[in-house]
Amino acid sequence: MDSIGTFPTSYIEHKSSGPFEISGTSKESEVFRTENRPISTFQISKASDESDPSILSERLSVNITKVVELTPKQITNLLNHSDKEIRVKFSYRCLTLNSIIPEEIERLFYENKELFNAIYCEALLSNICLIQVRLKNFPEIFKLHNPWIYNEIIKANPFQYHEIPAPLRDEKVFFQSLLEHKYYELVKHIKSPERAMELVTYQGADVYFFFISKDIRRNQQWLEQATTNNPLIGACKILDDHDLIIRDIKDWLLVLPNPDIQDHEKEQIISHMEQYLSLEKVECLFNSDINPISSFSENPFMAGMVFRSMIARRPKPTESGNTLIRESRELAEIRQLEPIQNLPQEIKSRLINNRFIQTSGRNIILSDTSDAAIIIKLNRQPNQASDKKDLFLECAITEKLQQSDVFKLRSAIPKPLGIFSINVDDISTEVLENLHDKPHIIDGQITAYIYLAPAAYCRYAHTPSSEGSQEICIDGIGHALNDAALLLRHGLAYTNCLPAFHDTQDKCIWNAFYTLFTDRAIGPSINDFLCRRKFPGTFGAWNGTATERPDYRHSGLSDWADFEPVGEIASYFEDQIDIYDSTKQNLALANTLFNQILAAVLLYARANGDNEDYHWQCKYENERAVWFINNTLSCFLEGYSGEKQNIAHFLGISNETYSTWLARTAAELLYWTANRDKAPHGFAKDILNDGQLNDQLFSNTSTRPKVAGNYWNTSYPQSMMNFNGEQNLGWHSQHFPLTGLTQLLTLFAGRVVSLS
Repeated sequence: MDSIGTFPTSYIEHKSSGPFEISGTSKESEVFRTENRPISTFQISKASDESDPSILSERLSVNITKVVELTPKQITNLLNHSDKEIRVKFSYRCLTLNSIIPEEIERLFYENKELFNAIYCEALLSNICLIQVRLKNFPEIFKLHNPWIYNEIIKANPFQYHEIPAPLRDEKVFFQSLLEHKYYELVKHIKSPERAMELVTYQGADVYFFFISKDIRRNQQWLEQATTNNPLIGACKILDDHDLIIRDIKDWLLVLPNPDIQDHEKEQIISHMEQYLSLEKVECLFNSDINPISSFSENPFMAGMVFRSMIARRPKPTESGNTLIRESRELAEIRQLEPIQNLPQEIKSRLINNRFIQTSGRNIILSDTSDAAIIIKLNRQPNQASDKKDLFLECAITEKLQQSDVFKLRSAIPKPLGIFSINVDDISTEVLENLHDKPHIIDGQITAYIYLAPAAYCRYAHTPSSEGSQEICIDGIGHALNDAALLLRHGLAYTNCLPAFHDTQDKCIWNAFYTLFTDRAIGPSINDFLCRRKFPGTFGAWNGTATERPDYRHSGLSDWADFEPVGEIASYFEDQIDIYDSTKQNLALANTLFNQILAAVLLYARANGDNEDYHWQCKYENERAVWFINNTLSCFLEGYSGEKQNIAHFLGISNETYSTWLARTAAELLYWTANRDKAPHGFAKDILNDGQLNDQLFSNTSTRPKVAGNYWNTSYPQSMMNFNGEQNLGWHSQHFPLTGLTQLLTLFAGRVVSLS
């Protein structure tokens, strides 16, 4: 709005019979159908001072009581000024004076009520001086304003609805505003059963149901029709009978364990859930616009994944998986009872001579000119006992995988040489200082697992080959995903594919479905709370320490001890005790595959980010990203199912919808992960140049996030960096910007849980 008098829809003119028209035949309703002219066209007959509005504003800033000396022409000029700050200041002063010298203000506007109304509306829509502009203070305004004004007020703030006189209320506008703002507690103001029926057809209707007035939601005829439209309403009705309210997705997880619900009612609830899942409108959800600030809690496929996790049985390893786990554990326990061997002389000599030595994490890599390397994996601090045990287990699992005829893996499997004891004096000080994880030294000795692996095993998936080629990165990621899925099918969950998923000090620092795995209780101190809490959104240091040393290599998977048997996964929810174990394990399985696929996508983005053409308006890079995302899902699904499958068919959507999603998600990936300093097209350049995100990519501009401000959590670029100055993917705890990818992976995870 440039000025009040020049707004496309006049504040005081309403003669259309559009969607905001007030029904009824009261005198008040008739008033709104009268024609009035915009303020800027009023013919002021009195002689008036043509002083510049800016000068008038400065005079009023010295003495606000001078308002009563203004002529109607001067008032009109102030209200129509192009500078909004001047208009708002003037409105504020007028409304403030109303409580100081009301008689003078009334006299001033007695013959110019339209001007007074315009002042009121400017103040209200600018959200200023709320105490002075409350509707009840100015009853005469209701006789002059048109429905458009009330609709704008309601759309901006639905809480104003109950303050507006009943004849002027527009339930349709109120309803639409509720959907946009998600003010569930205001649903009770909906009086129309038809409108309430429309409400329960929306995604997340289970949340709305409990806020609908009891008179409507307990009406048997309405309830039967609502349940037909949305089967989940039937489950809600059972909970309503027990005075139990569902407020978000996590609350559904507490339904079945609740002792107040009878067994036959639990069976009914499961039946309603199955009907809901069979009627899930996947196509419609996928074809909606990307919302750049949507969070995991608003993920439309989250409910389906939760329900599938509740209905499915507890996952368990296959016979082959059980055999591998059992035999590996038995072998590891036997080896732990045997004396640890001293370091072989050949390896000791190479270590002492300090030639061709590299370090990575806690590993010492002895390489030579051949395509092979000896890797020494040291027992580290601070969890020495469990870590030492893991060294034996990794050695045993790797040995068993090499011998297996069932696990046909694409990744290179190292050749174990054994567990050895190394004299710390045989390792140079320089090598020890370069280790990221400090070794655990006891009496001058370090326990280590030593194995032989190809040189490609030592190169992280996001690093180019020695010739600069990135194709080997893509091949390695594909091999890693296929094998991770194959092992998951047999009951081995590879939970630690990125440093962000297995931080050695703070445990897991990023979870896809965080709210499903943690309690909200704060510990003894705020630090305890922050360490325990798992955030859903901002992926801190996404192209730094969070992905620096992944377990995806040029050769495929690595670190073969980072597996947990499905049904026994403990990485995500050690403090969560109030939901069924079977449900927790299914959710853990879903989280594992989400992390595995997300790791692949982030490593691809990191590997390509420095390419100047890597941005969303480059056709070639878009096509390449589309191919990679589709190939990533295909590799995983082939490994999990044992055969190639059509992704769209597996998800239950059309090929056209899947293609549209791929194109949109590829553009989204490029937009958020392009090099923010070099790429000509990306979110960073858009924020710096325009102060907003690109409209072409995010067509839902009404929900465009704030990207500049004075506070640390809204300003750019500070809000998109961690405390170490590394780049974050997102800018607050609820924001993970790869929205399209998140939606599909949630649906994908739910489908896999159903298969398990």
